[in-house]
Amino acid sequence: MRLAHIDVLKGIAIIAIVFYHYGYLHYGYLGVDVFLVISGYFTTKSLLRTYNSSNCVSGFALYKNFVWNRIIRLLPILLLACYLSMVIGYFIMLPYEYNSLSESVIATNFFSNNILSAITLRNYWSELNDFKPLMHTWYAGLLMQFYIIYPLVFIVTKKLKTHRLRSLILLNLTLSFISLLFFIGVEDNTFDFYYIPSRFFEFSFGGVLALISYKTDVDVFNNTTAFVVLAVLTAMLVINLDYLSGKIKLLIVVLCTVILIASGNIFQRIKVQSFFCQIGVASFSIYVWHQVVIAFYRCVESRFISITGFCVTLLLISLMSWMTYLYVEKKLPKIFQYGSKIRLSVYAFIAIAFVVINVFSICVYTNKGVMHDFPELNIKQEQQQDGSDYNYVDRVFKLDKDFETDRLHWLIIGNSFGRDLANVILESNIADNVELSYVYVNEYKDSKKEMRFKSADKIFISSLSFTDDMVRDIEILAYYYGKPKEDIIIVGEKNFGEIMSQPYSHRFWESDYYNQSVQMIDGYLERNNKYKSMYGERFVDMISVISKGNNKVRVFDENNKFLSFDSVHLTRSGAIYYATHIDWSQYL
Repeated sequence: MRLAHIDVLKGIAIIAIVFYHYGYLHYGYLGVDVFLVISGYFTTKSLLRTYNSSNCVSGFALYKNFVWNRIIRLLPILLLACYLSMVIGYFIMLPYEYNSLSESVIATNFFSNNILSAITLRNYWSELNDFKPLMHTWYAGLLMQFYIIYPLVFIVTKKLKTHRLRSLILLNLTLSFISLLFFIGVEDNTFDFYYIPSRFFEFSFGGVLALISYKTDVDVFNNTTAFVVLAVLTAMLVINLDYLSGKIKLLIVVLCTVILIASGNIFQRIKVQSFFCQIGVASFSIYVWHQVVIAFYRCVESRFISITGFCVTLLLISLMSWMTYLYVEKKLPKIFQYGSKIRLSVYAFIAIAFVVINVFSICVYTNKGVMHDFPELNIKQEQQQDGSDYNYVDRVFKLDKDFETDRLHWLIIGNSFGRDLANVILESNIADNVELSYVYVNEYKDSKKEMRFKSADKIFISSLSFTDDMVRDIEILAYYYGKPKEDIIIVGEKNFGEIMSQPYSHRFWESDYYNQSVQMIDGYLERNNKYKSMYGERFVDMISVISKGNNKVRVFDENNKFLSFDSVHLTRSGAIYYATHIDWSQYL
């Protein structure tokens, strides 16, 4: 049975989430927490009905049926999103991006994308997530993990003859308290955000409310109180209340949601109730499709969505979500009632679709995202790929050793930008005149590396987000070993836009494809000019080499090859381009 006031709540929450991913509501992501409380409420209601009306059925059988029904409800829509993502990604993504997408597809289909996200990117708020079509399916993973764990509480209490409801409430409160301890006590934001121990209390708060109100109508608070709480909830989702910590905001949202669920049909007087109800009814379909559409728009155009882009993508999201709701979410339960043969046929179709998309994604992953030729990257499908672009960058780790020859000694201190620099020098015409040694940026104070400082003729600092303090620290250390400032070279940062699929996808319609320029991410040019002014002749300007003016840079060399494969690191063509456009002999 649908409850109109909860559908309205879901409608508000999903609108906040969608507008957050558009970049308009800074805290709209807290709408997910509204869904978690509502899920806990309805799941508990469902389990109470199931276990109270099935005393003659084993707890395991009920558990299996419950989990299976949840899989069948969630998986078909996720499969559709995965199929569409892999098809579009095949045409517009480069190997690095497509390989990452294949990982997300597999994790999504096995309801574990929250775990994958926690292990890989770790930071939900990273700008890289804006370009990931399936990054939001971490929620489906968390939801399914709750569906797997939570029924065990009911199995444990199923054989109790008396005080069963009271035992369920007590057990839920205990688990809520433990989960809250995880949420408050653990300082790891990744753990708090992605894993069930820190999220369980949100589900179980809704569960406790369902248990307390079992067999009764929920209408605890009057309309005045409820509307005040609704205003507070809306403020949490819409207004940038930066003086409150993220955890405080989340707790306020959770408590507001519990109160609003317990307030009965408080939205009857709102004239737009039908609108919010309809949005809420289709909220899961909207949730699945909105990020897919928005992310692919960003992969093709820009992270910053124009008014036209907003209108077009919103129309697509609306159409795709409503069609999915009508013909998948709403239709499948009715099809399952037609008979066992039809039901088994649908199960078989879903199973085949599941196997096909995962087998294909595994193939993509094992081939490092290379499913066709990429002439812009000098990659051919028939050649065995081994992640050559990253291997090219990471080969520099072999240079993490003391100097061994009598050639000029050049010490490079940095992260992956430093490894890029090493490749540039190795591709230059002075490569035979120098010996390189590489030290990772966090290890330059290691006493085991001090011999390199002593014998270095030049020291290059090349690191993403290096600071004045870091440069000063290295200068002091070098001075200790008798090295003047003039022997310390600061290498500027570089950037090739937001994501390489943007220029790559333009091959379908860009008449001057190989002469494209892309907009650098804000901040790079400003930092570059600042340090260029500070360090003068000791500064290597990496941006001027690729600049086309107006904060735009080139992405192809003269031979129509990409300078970067991921908008940050250099391809071999990119390293050669820098090697031939910078006079490295000036440092000999």
